[in-house]
Amino acid sequence: MEKILALNNIKTVDFIDNSNVVRKYSFTSKMVANSIFIEYYTIGEFEVDEEDYEDDEENDEDFELPEQGSRLSVLLKHRNKYYEFLMFHDTVEIGVPIILLQTIIFLVKLIEETEPDQLIEYLTGVATDPLIPHEIEDKEFRSAALKLLKVKFQTIENLIQENDAAFK
Repeated sequence: MEKILALNNIKTVDFIDNSNVVRKYSFTSKMVANSIFIEYYTIGEFEVDEEDYEDDEENDEDFELPEQGSRLSVLLKHRNKYYEFLMFHDTVEIGVPIILLQTIIFLVKLIEETEPDQLIEYLTGVATDPLIPHEIEDKEFRSAALKLLKVKFQTIENLIQENDAAFK
C-alpha cells in the first residue's frame, strides 16, 4: 500500500505502540511543513487479551475493555494550537486497501488545496469527533488532551527524522 501512496508523493512512517498496535502516519512534504498528518490503525480482537483485564473488571464496575476497531484521523498543529479530527471509527475495516487508499488520497488533496484556517473549518464539519483542546472547558481534560496531541506530534516528528536518517 505504501508504494501506491508513494505514487501520489505520500510517505508513510509507522511504529508499534505498547498495545502492539501498528500506528501509521501518512504525509506529503507540504503537510510536514504545515504540521498536518493522517493517522490510521486497527485494533483487532487478537490484540486485546481479556484475561489481562479480568481482575480490573471485577474491581471496577465502570471498567471497559480497550476500544477495538479501526480509526483514521487528521492531526493538525496551526498557530500553536493542536487538533485531531476523527474521520471514522469502526465503520469499515481499515485494512481494506482500496477504501483506505481512497480516503487518504482524498484527505491529502483536501489538505494540500486548502489554507489551514479553512481546512480546520472543513475538517471540523466532516469529522465524527473533533478533538480541539483549546475549546475544552474542563481544565484537567483540556490539559490531558493537549498533552496527548503533543506526544503524538513529537512521535511523528521523531519517526520522520529516523526514517530520513535511514535513507542517507
